[in-house]
Amino acid sequence: MQTTPFSSRRFIRNAAVLLFFPALWLALRFIPFDSIQGVCGFYRSTGYPCPTCGMTRALEATARLGFAKAVTMNPLGPLAFGFMGVWWVDALLQLCTGGSTRLSRWAGRHGIELAVTGFLLVLFYGILRIIMLCAGYAG
Repeated sequence: MQTTPFSSRRFIRNAAVLLFFPALWLALRFIPFDSIQGVCGFYRSTGYPCPTCGMTRALEATARLGFAKAVTMNPLGPLAFGFMGVWWVDALLQLCTGGSTRLSRWAGRHGIELAVTGFLLVLFYGILRIIMLCAGYAG
């Protein structure tokens, strides 16, 4: 049985990515996140920010092209926004060409390494952030 690009799971995944990123961008542009109280359980129980505290506000600032503000909220925000942008462009290219791209094939082969690297980056940032707060640096 032969499948066309428009009936495959890849098409559905790429279409979902193409719809998700603009929806996220619109939400970040028009929802007033500054007026919403944080719900971080780690922060509420320890008094220290978790590695992702400030991420929503950093993504919002990045969507508004306020990169300096985004980095002060959470330096991983603009990085995450960039990765989502690359993922969106890759999904668009896959839909347009009907096949996989070099990037998607590479990411498929190195998915575990990418996930572990991302997790370690977030963990390292979280530990560094707490150490800096304990040492008296603002954050």
